[in-house]
Amino acid sequence: MIPAMFFHMYLLSHLHADIFNSYQTKLTSPLINILLIELVGNLKLELDRIKSTNERLDKLINLRNAELSSLTLHLLETSENIKIANGQELHDGIGQQLTGIQLLSASLSEQLLAENSPTAAISHHLINQTSQTHHYIRKISRQLFPVRIGTVGLTAALNELSSCLNDIKPVMVSVDDDHKIPPLPEHLQLQLFRICQESIIFAMNHLKANRLDVKLNMSGTSLFMTINHNGNHIQTAFDKGAHQLIRYRLKQISGKRTGTTNPSKNQVERFSIPLNPCPV
Repeated sequence: MIPAMFFHMYLLSHLHADIFNSYQTKLTSPLINILLIELVGNLKLELDRIKSTNERLDKLINLRNAELSSLTLHLLETSENIKIANGQELHDGIGQQLTGIQLLSASLSEQLLAENSPTAAISHHLINQTSQTHHYIRKISRQLFPVRIGTVGLTAALNELSSCLNDIKPVMVSVDDDHKIPPLPEHLQLQLFRICQESIIFAMNHLKANRLDVKLNMSGTSLFMTINHNGNHIQTAFDKGAHQLIRYRLKQISGKRTGTTNPSKNQVERFSIPLNPCPV
């Protein structure tokens, strides 16, 4: 009897297979749709959470970048103030003391000469040495702070720098411009002066350059400052961070740096600074 029952159910399943499949389809399709809707909803929630997290991260990164930029500007200003203070101390402090020593030496020399003292020549030598030291101190102080750069202009300040370097170091530094440079804000001139100064000193002290030619020229709305020197290759040193301060200065004025080798195998440092709109 039991085998007959199973056989009967088997026959019925085949006879009504279409009806069974129909109900199965009607049941599974809504379930699948419900599962898909739930899955899509969960994915959307996850995407919204990821988007919200990315927005918070972007805001945090922008905040940190702003803080870093502010700190960099503060460090540059502090460095500049220290240079100015040291330069003024050399010029007004030590310089004035040397002036006093020169006056005393001159008075002593006159007295020794009046007495026909054999040490009069020594006093005269002392006057010369003091005068040379005073001259050297003035030159160094001019490197620390360019006098009246806002009044005399960038080219004049760089010419004064080259004159100072030519006097106190065994190098030859020249400066030239195309006379097309428009009036520049004082803070921009000061940053360009420091970039040029630090590049020149780096080339002299670390790359063994003894001939440097600085060129300023306008092209379109950008100012180009080129430093051609006969020192060693600069790229490796630059990439290792020796010019990190120069990078910071360039960033403050939206400038860029490029380095190439010209046909005479001299090294070329080239900086471009957009002047329209003028950097703040």
